[in-house]
Amino acid sequence: MVEPKPRKPKFKYTRELVKIALADGMTQKEVGDLCRVEQSVVSGWFNGKSLALEHQVAELKKRYGHRLNRTTSRVYQVRAQRTSDAHWEESALGKRLLALRDRLARESAVSIRRRGLEPAVDGLETQSLDDAQSEPLKSSQEELRELQEAILAEEKSSVEIGVLIEVDKEDFEAARRPIQVTQVEGPVVFRYTFVRLVPVMRKMVELARIPVARWLVHRHLDGRFVLVQQERRVLTGRARWSWRKTLKSLQQEARERFSHGIRSIDLGFAHLADEEPYVECADDSARWLSVIHGPFDSNALLSHCDAFFAGPGWEQGAHDALSLPFLLRKMLVEHGHEVSGVVRILSSE
Repeated sequence: MVEPKPRKPKFKYTRELVKIALADGMTQKEVGDLCRVEQSVVSGWFNGKSLALEHQVAELKKRYGHRLNRTTSRVYQVRAQRTSDAHWEESALGKRLLALRDRLARESAVSIRRRGLEPAVDGLETQSLDDAQSEPLKSSQEELRELQEAILAEEKSSVEIGVLIEVDKEDFEAARRPIQVTQVEGPVVFRYTFVRLVPVMRKMVELARIPVARWLVHRHLDGRFVLVQQERRVLTGRARWSWRKTLKSLQQEARERFSHGIRSIDLGFAHLADEEPYVECADDSARWLSVIHGPFDSNALLSHCDAFFAGPGWEQGAHDALSLPFLLRKMLVEHGHEVSGVVRILSSE
């Protein structure tokens, strides 16, 4: 009995490799000459109708293989696990800020009570009472300025104790979970974006769709999947404070430069400081923070999806709950995976 010849391996990322070559300036004929095939074959590779054999694209891989990895993997920003179990309230700055907040509250209450309940005998006695009460307040204000210098050194005007607490606490929590750069291999075979509707004024009041979360699914060579769940990254701590100052400064600059023509126009720069301060960047990948799940087989991926929509979540709108589970199953079916509950109607021959 003659044993069947082993099947020659095909190169899974043929289409991506050909696209890189064409983007680099090669023609389909030049690719065909390099791979020793007809131009029509290259056209089939480019359109995804067929895959090349490994030996056919060997020379093409030598030339562009280092760039191919960029198309079959992606790099994400991921929050690392907490580096410690420390709490902000136990940190040196946290203790000082909380103690100062309590002391300022007590001193303010005592000052108000004395001013409201103790009648003034004459100007001299009133002055002496105020001076005596102001001494601890001076000490507290000095410490407040010292703490502001440590937390917001670039800020020249006085900042309330509550703001300093908010800024330092956010920076402390961010430092406990630093950003970790993570590369996930495998092509992205599924994308879904969650949006938030926000009323905006253009020619009329309209609803703007703001992307706030995403799902991306990578397919591995072993048929398993890696799910990347992303949320828009926001400015916190000192970065948020700096952004607020920038917006308010821009509003003031606009009023000074265009005051002759904006009397009836409401400048909207400052109010942006109180909205969700999403990180903006020309490169979209810098706008997102990711959580990575898997690898999953197809059943585990669907189970994760179903559990996600069974639980609470602000991004789970009515449209998302009806769309995403179906689209995920559609992707799996189209990639040849068995999906429970799918009815197949076969063509009759």
